[in-house]
Amino acid sequence: MIKAPMQAFGLLAISLLISLACWFSSVYFSPLTQVENWLLDLRVALLAQPATDTNNIVIVGITEETLEGLRYRQPVDRALLANLLERIDRASPTVIGLDVLLDQATEPEKDQRLMHVLQTLETPVFVAYATPQDNLTKRQLDYLNMFVPQAKRALVNLRRDSVDGVVRGVLAEDSSGLQGLANVMANSKRQIEILALQRGSGESLSAFPVYPAHVIESLPDFWFKGKQVLVGASLPMQDRYPTSFQALYGLQEGARPGVEIHAHAISNLNSESDYQRLGAAAHLPVFLLFTWLALLVGKSDWHWSIKFLCIASLSVILWAVGIGLMLYFQLVPLVLTPLLCLLLAAGAGVVVASRQHRSQKIFIRRAMSHYIAPEIVADLQKHPEKLSLGGERKELSMVFTDIAGFTSLSERLEPPILLDLLNQYLHGMSEIVARYHGIVDKYIGDAVVALFNAPLDVSDHALQAVLCASELDHFAQAFMRNTNAQGLPWGETRIGVHTGEVIVGNMGGEKRFDYTAVGDAMNIASRLEGANKYLSTRICISENTVLAINCSKHHELGIEEVARVVLKGKANAMRVYTLHSNLPPGWSNTKLPCSLIVLEGK
Repeated sequence: MIKAPMQAFGLLAISLLISLACWFSSVYFSPLTQVENWLLDLRVALLAQPATDTNNIVIVGITEETLEGLRYRQPVDRALLANLLERIDRASPTVIGLDVLLDQATEPEKDQRLMHVLQTLETPVFVAYATPQDNLTKRQLDYLNMFVPQAKRALVNLRRDSVDGVVRGVLAEDSSGLQGLANVMANSKRQIEILALQRGSGESLSAFPVYPAHVIESLPDFWFKGKQVLVGASLPMQDRYPTSFQALYGLQEGARPGVEIHAHAISNLNSESDYQRLGAAAHLPVFLLFTWLALLVGKSDWHWSIKFLCIASLSVILWAVGIGLMLYFQLVPLVLTPLLCLLLAAGAGVVVASRQHRSQKIFIRRAMSHYIAPEIVADLQKHPEKLSLGGERKELSMVFTDIAGFTSLSERLEPPILLDLLNQYLHGMSEIVARYHGIVDKYIGDAVVALFNAPLDVSDHALQAVLCASELDHFAQAFMRNTNAQGLPWGETRIGVHTGEVIVGNMGGEKRFDYTAVGDAMNIASRLEGANKYLSTRICISENTVLAINCSKHHELGIEEVARVVLKGKANAMRVYTLHSNLPPGWSNTKLPCSLIVLEGK
């Protein structure tokens, strides 16, 4: 009753740990953060909508052609800026933003004229401003403060990501309350975390009309009337910043002019179309739910292909929900981190299932190995004194059996099917052992250990052991053929038979013990079972067992010598026999191998 809730709590704890680990990795593990950022940029670029004719934002760009008509490139000619502002003002725009930093003196007359224009324009105008944090010297800052009236200042800081340097948002205001250029022009205090970019209707990524500064005198007023007008550099090599477009169009095309980025920000503020990242409070419950589901999938007994489909389905659901959140709610979730959660959880589920299956196998082996044979029970009823610990030295014949390839078989079959087959197999083997006056000492998984001449005396125990091995072989072969016919890959059974002196009796603790045998002879029987795979036989019988059988029975049993082996730790070779019906293909007693193999303990 307690075990199930404890297992559920354990799975929940694993899910929580995986979720927390993945979340913190997405925040603090730079490679994962970079990939998440790139995937974010890719989605933003793919979802970028074409600009419409209703866009009320225009850019007056200072281009290379504009600079070619001036005597110097830097700083920008103040007379040019004054003329631009006056021309735009005459067209009655709603607001003007000058994205040019006026932090140093040029020609005095031109400087004075621009200062006068800034103070007398009828249209609200805001001028680029910077702070000491933007690496301005004291001299530059003093000049900027003198040149630009305080009411017309606006920050032009672009928020560059600390991990990859991509500009995804703009600064709304600084700690002193000074607003950013986009916010003051849009009359909004909204903080843009991720820009929803727009693109041009053709091949160009520029979503806003850009009018070269040197030609605007010839342009009609209605192109500017009622518009939000930005004035700034539109140069191929200067004042350009990487944006989310780079994920889809490359570094060169993805780097956009600063004035264009401000235009995107104004558009986002006008329409409230910018994106917001989802935080930990939104992500962790989803992580926990999907991680828990993936853990259950990994822990299940389903075929790996079904598990793969389930994890893939969960991934698709997460990605679809993520796209839906961006399309309809302007919310940006992580996409790679949830997939990482699913994979880790599924892997953890497989590990948990593997451990449980291993524990189940150990439990089954222990449970089956502690069954007491009926003969022992009957003998103990007659002689209760044998319940005490201890044993006696006695000559026994031992039979060891094992199924080839059972470990891999147990991993491929479903536990209920495997246990049903194993129970049928072990029941049949045990019945045969009992018919030949032997007892099943223990089951070790698929292996059977049978003893002859204990606890009851059997005068011809060696003969009974060989006859039992022969019938066990016939039963095991028939069982294998029937099982294989059902499409189940059951392996053949190998059998080792040996006769020797062992210590047999009750062994263990005062409250828990087994009736079993120990000694070198038991080890030899086990090694002989393993020798079958080298000799291409299914039954290996030791020389001791053959010598213990009356010679007149040898021909009747069909006993044939197949090899001489050296047991590790022994000086002399031992003859190994099998039954004639069990000889390997092409065997010839004229080419009997001598000291063919060295057998180690199993």
